[in-house]
Amino acid sequence: MPTDLDNTIAKNLSVGTSTVYRTKRRFVEEGLEAALSEHPRPGANRLLEEKEEALIIAMACSAHPPAEPVGRWNCSRAPGCA
Repeated sequence: MPTDLDNTIAKNLSVGTSTVYRTKRRFVEEGLEAALSEHPRPGANRLLEEKEEALIIAMACSAHPPAEPVGRWNCSRAPGCA
């Protein structure tokens, strides 16, 4: 079941909570590199860009998620993103 934080992240990035869940799970199980990369799969385009995936991880791991939805994120808000 999605948490309130999962719902906030999904809403801010215009993706489903299952996408947030899968990205977080890949990060926990396989590490940052695996969470930020996605192997090509037939029949479906990527839902998230690498910067958006980094944002999910940063927000999910943050002790203080944003109180208000953010309309547009950029790389400077995601730790470790160049």
